[in-house]
Amino acid sequence: MPISDRDVVLIDYTISTKAEGKIVETTLEEDAKAAGIYREENVYKPRVIVIGANELPQGFEEALKELDEGAEKTFEIPPEKAFGNREPGKVRVIPAREFSARGIIPRTGLEVEIRGESGDIISVGSGRVIVDFNHPLAGKNILFKVKVLKIFKESDKKVKALFLKWFRNLEEQDVKVSLSDGEALIEVPSQVLLRRDFTLGLSGFTEYIDRYLEDVKKVKLSAIIYERKQEEAAGEERPEEASEEE
Repeated sequence: MPISDRDVVLIDYTISTKAEGKIVETTLEEDAKAAGIYREENVYKPRVIVIGANELPQGFEEALKELDEGAEKTFEIPPEKAFGNREPGKVRVIPAREFSARGIIPRTGLEVEIRGESGDIISVGSGRVIVDFNHPLAGKNILFKVKVLKIFKESDKKVKALFLKWFRNLEEQDVKVSLSDGEALIEVPSQVLLRRDFTLGLSGFTEYIDRYLEDVKKVKLSAIIYERKQEEAAGEERPEEASEEE
């Protein structure tokens, strides 16, 4: 059955520009390295997406709705359904003093945030700075190569997927989820509570539960502070018990 609104799905994807063939975003480490955009601080792993949450541009979600679990396909997405058409009105002249007041030395190619918007400086001179506030990919046809790895069906699997979505540095084996009578219990290592992004991640996770998992009425989080390791295999001698007859 194809993907539909509110589905929780796990995908790998690579986004590139059609004209230049330039990869601009990917979940695949090998693609990032091949394109020269690899960053050590990034997490390269499949991404959990909720259809209808506007996490991806309109055309990307429409493309996903054509696919079943296990399907892999490359779609061409036009600008109006990708990152928008270029708008001349978004290229603006800003007085250089506004940058000076913020301690910014304007230079061509610098990405800046000013007046609540992000843009790229395209020209500097005569006390004024020209900034392009269009999205860097505006006006471009985009190639969206995607593979649907999993469509989560059971509610407990959805809860776990959404938790891992908001805490991407965790591995699947680090999180245990059980669900009974609409109450989910999530067990995680205690180190999760010490993360700087814990509050932000928990806020995003609970918002998604509230919006997209109506059958989940309550979520409890349990931190595992100690877990005894499994006993050594039967018949395997411990160093202190080793026989002295050697």
